[in-house]
Amino acid sequence: FPPTCSLAGSWGEPGGLRWGHNMRLGTAYALMQMLGSLGTELQSVDFPFLALHDPEDRIVQCAATRELAEAAATPEEDRRFVELPGGRHDLICNATDIVIENVKSWIEDQKNKTCV
Repeated sequence: FPPTCSLAGSWGEPGGLRWGHNMRLGTAYALMQMLGSLGTELQSVDFPFLALHDPEDRIVQCAATRELAEAAATPEEDRRFVELPGGRHDLICNATDIVIENVKSWIEDQKNKTCV
């Protein structure tokens, strides 16, 4: 994808788009609490969803997103996982048009399922 943001080419590089501070203790604790319950909470996710991820994301592993999507109770035909190479960690900024196309396609598919 051609970068659509001025910082897209420097993601993860010194001076690139990133959070440059230490995480606060309360934020870290809340994050750990959330992650600790994620496995059991996913069993209650039974609604349609779309997950988009760059397999080359250096911040969050794409395989982890795929595992989370597969762990949900949502029927397989109502969930979609799409890999978007080149989108990096900020898909909306770095692959705006591709993200919009995927979201529109997914919404249209969901609409067609409910209107049949």
